[in-house]
Amino acid sequence: MPISAKRNQRFSEKHLNIDEMLMVVVGDAKVLKPQLEALNYKVIDFKL
Repeated sequence: MPISAKRNQRFSEKHLNIDEMLMVVVGDAKVLKPQLEALNYKVIDFKL
């Protein structure tokens, strides 16, 4: 049975706290880092 977008949205709002999530971004740091910082994201550089 498919889940409707509305039901999925309600579930997300109830169970997911965006303040406790981590985001992994892969790409050109010279381009992405200033863009993410402009959105007030804390950026931590991680190099392999």
